[in-house]
Amino acid sequence: MKAARPVADRRDTLLAAVMRIAADRGLDEVSFREVAAESGVSLGTVQYYFPNKDALVRAAFAQVVEQITARLLACERGPSAADSLRRILEQLIPLDELRRLESRVYLAFAARAAVVPELRDIQHASWDRLRTFCRELIRSAQRDGTARADVDASIASAGLVAVVDGLLLHMLTDPSGLTSRRATAILRQQLAAIFG
Repeated sequence: MKAARPVADRRDTLLAAVMRIAADRGLDEVSFREVAAESGVSLGTVQYYFPNKDALVRAAFAQVVEQITARLLACERGPSAADSLRRILEQLIPLDELRRLESRVYLAFAARAAVVPELRDIQHASWDRLRTFCRELIRSAQRDGTARADVDASIASAGLVAVVDGLLLHMLTDPSGLTSRRATAILRQQLAAIFG
């Protein structure tokens, strides 16, 4: 007799199916039936783990944010604050296939977050953590003299997060207009305004 898969594994399998569907066909195509078919389980299995589609979508968005956050935390730091910040922020723009997939999923959820408060809360918490991280890194660099003292760290960190979000959107929707090379040049220019 086959051993039952652990609950966390089955749940993760279902959430991964949501992400694949969202990346390939958009969030409107996510349904219990589609998730069951994509993950090779019964409709009842999906309903067992998630009481409704909203709970499923909310859990999938939270997982996307967790995956991206884990990659940011694991990102190798550079020799300077500016280099560390560049490396971390580059993880958020679609410069390779993994980041393109995550970006498509993120964008599908972000569009829905504009009208669904529970998703907006997840997105805002994610942005708040990123802005706080950027602000503290800038302030640390200001204390050690490697960032411009006249820069408002709160405004600069909010600007960096907004720039990265804009780069993600433009790279996905106009890849010939905004290439990876150009996107990284824009990010470096934004950082140069802070770090000199």
